[in-house]
Amino acid sequence: MRRLLACLLIAAALPAAASAGTAARRVTVEGPAALAESGYVQAVLLPIARRHGFAVRYVGSNGTLSLDDLRAGKAGLALSDSEAAGAAFIAAGASLEPRGRLVLYGDDVLIGPASDPAGVAKGAPQDIAQALRLVATAGRAGKADFVDGGTGRD
Repeated sequence: MRRLLACLLIAAALPAAASAGTAARRVTVEGPAALAESGYVQAVLLPIARRHGFAVRYVGSNGTLSLDDLRAGKAGLALSDSEAAGAAFIAAGASLEPRGRLVLYGDDVLIGPASDPAGVAKGAPQDIAQALRLVATAGRAGKADFVDGGTGRD
């Protein structure tokens, strides 16, 4: 299943912000917490910002809130993972770019043990929603133990 992250690309947006008369070379970027958790902020956003002479403070939030905060002046740039919120933001004429900018998209990937106790490989190889239902059913039936991955909680 594809999820679109409709975002302003920091590499393009930072020079635009500079030419728009940004007095300070500091900018608050607000966007999905998942981008920081994935390492994107540290590995991609911050180095690009530094190359353009900006100090960035990244604030993780949900995609709709990031656009609301941008409108309210709480952030200088926003990244949003909400297509609907992004479309509304653009339709309202609030974006510097008339169509916004798709920066990246992601695939939802489910990784499990080779023994496949939930039967995902056979029952739902291309359907993440069905795969998660199979995993939940297998867990309730006592066939498998699951760990909350990627969030630091076991």
